[in-house]
Amino acid sequence: MSTKDPNYQKLQRWERWIEAHQQELEHVVGFEERFVRDILTYIPILDPEDLIAQYPFYDRNGRRRRVDFMILNENKGYALAIEIDGLSKITEREDPYEAYTDMLLRQNDLLKRLQCLLLRFSNKEWLYHTDSVISEISQSLQQQAQNHKKLQEQAQKDTQEKTKLHTLEEEINNLKALQESQSSLNKSLSLNIKEHEKLIDKIKNLEAEISKIKAQDTKAQKHATDSLQEIVADAEFNFKHAQTSTQASRFPKKALWLLTLLPLLILAYIFLPQENLNVEPQEKPSTQKVVSAPLSTTQESFRPVVNQNSHRAYTSTNLSSNITLSKSPSISQKTYLTPSETLLHLGETAIVCGRLSEIFFAKNRTFLNFEASFPDNIFTVVIEDANVTHFKGINQHLHQKLCVQGLIEPYAKRALINLKEKKQWLHSL
Repeated sequence: MSTKDPNYQKLQRWERWIEAHQQELEHVVGFEERFVRDILTYIPILDPEDLIAQYPFYDRNGRRRRVDFMILNENKGYALAIEIDGLSKITEREDPYEAYTDMLLRQNDLLKRLQCLLLRFSNKEWLYHTDSVISEISQSLQQQAQNHKKLQEQAQKDTQEKTKLHTLEEEINNLKALQESQSSLNKSLSLNIKEHEKLIDKIKNLEAEISKIKAQDTKAQKHATDSLQEIVADAEFNFKHAQTSTQASRFPKKALWLLTLLPLLILAYIFLPQENLNVEPQEKPSTQKVVSAPLSTTQESFRPVVNQNSHRAYTSTNLSSNITLSKSPSISQKTYLTPSETLLHLGETAIVCGRLSEIFFAKNRTFLNFEASFPDNIFTVVIEDANVTHFKGINQHLHQKLCVQGLIEPYAKRALINLKEKKQWLHSL
């Protein structure tokens, strides 16, 4: 047999194992070493590393006992105990029945403690029926190996199933989270759409009001133009008649000039906005005396006042920023904005006139809502508590028309002017 032959190498490993375990294999007639050489070395699937001689265990009484051979390998699935006994083990004892009982109890404890398969062979059987003993041990080991393989495959399948199940659970959780996120996003989009629709409706209403104002201005302008043409025609007629009368009766020249100037005075009266005639500068008090009560800074004095007449009146024209009032306003000077026009002039300094609909106190501030009560108002005026003493008596003008001047700022989808100085409260109409 060649030294490179695997069988030769395996036999050499067995020889080294036998030499290393001489003490465990020691026997009166050498049966245990002979069992290894004649039986175990001829089992192809058994390696020396799988065999343990005189394997120890404890019985039910705690006594240390031993089994002749234990074939043990967890990776291969081997767990096979082998006992070789002669008849003398029982018959040569003082009490054979006690010896037989001890052997059975020892066997039960072995199987229970080690959870293994046990094969028992008499010395006569393995000495004279070698092939059958080798075959039985080989089949037992093969069966254990197959069972172990099936268990491993099943365990692997269980692990894969658990992994799949865990993956599915993660996917389900992710889908639930995505669904919740999508639902939240849909709610947010729905709210944004509603807000957008409300804003569009407000813009449409504002455009309709502006168109109405422009239509009214166009109608008034046409009426004024027609009236002017009639006046000019009458003036030309009177002027020609006056010339004829002058030549005939020496009509005074001063009267002739008065007749010429009369149409121009009428023209100025027509085109001069009526609001200017009612606006007086701050330096001169109004001829109509207004009795004003002090503006209180307590919360009780500023309970919300609900306007019973919710209609709005818009009676002004669009104006530019940087407006000042003089004692004698002229046609070239812009007068004021209405509350509905303030959203179109954010960031500009202007005069705003409108009906004071509601007075409300909150968070150290006084809110003056114009043309409508909160939340329907478009324009509001704010007076900080630090500045409230400058505006005593302003609360006496509820449901009356007020004019204020200042920087128009955006505030919660509305326009706002902050009154800080007394001169910003121009007058009450």
